Amino acid sequence: MKKVFSFMYGTIVISTLTLCAQDFEPTLAATLEQFENDTSESMFIATVNRFELIAGKWNDQWLAHYYAAYAGSIYSYIVEDENKRDALLDKADSHLLQAEQLYGQESDELFVLRALLASARLSVKPGNRWKEYGEIFDRNIMKAKSINSENPRIYYLQGNSLFYTPKMFGGGPKNAMPFYEKADSLYQLTTLDSLGIIPSWGGPQNTQMLNSCSEAVKSR
Repeated sequence: MKKVFSFMYGTIVISTLTLCAQDFEPTLAATLEQFENDTSESMFIATVNRFELIAGKWNDQWLAHYYAAYAGSIYSYIVEDENKRDALLDKADSHLLQAEQLYGQESDELFVLRALLASARLSVKPGNRWKEYGEIFDRNIMKAKSINSENPRIYYLQGNSLFYTPKMFGGGPKNAMPFYEKADSLYQLTTLDSLGIIPSWGGPQNTQMLNSCSEAVKSR
């Protein structure tokens, strides 16, 4: 056990020292690329922790807190313990608040991220939270759409919401599919910045969900 803690402590120290010698944007870009390619829980933990370190070092950068919130929200979906999931989302919410304060004005991307966080909260206890967090999700999606209706993440999240909603309540693959199709058409128009740090997440996942909907509809 001592060896494990020594290794973890050493890793954190090394990561911190490495960050001190790097610039913000390249560091964020490399960490985001790593996060998108993580395939195990241990890898997710390491990368989420790195986002935390980035947000701590560059505390005045809204994107640092944006991605710390995003990573925590995504990682929460693969954690089984409900209390740990909520703790991750508490931290994500704190980072999102800081990102909003630093950005200083309304943003479709920040509203979309708040909708993502609401969806993650709901998924912890769907039976108890669908009304509260469902309303928060819808409200933030509408706010994002009022600012930029061409943001593909709006429709990707709406597709996810419908896909996992029981058919008897208006959900299911058939009803989710048009939203994934809309998102797909908008993702194809997305132009990335040189480092890829301006929010553009969701494209590959949207394609996977669209394919799942297509297969489900065809098999009926």
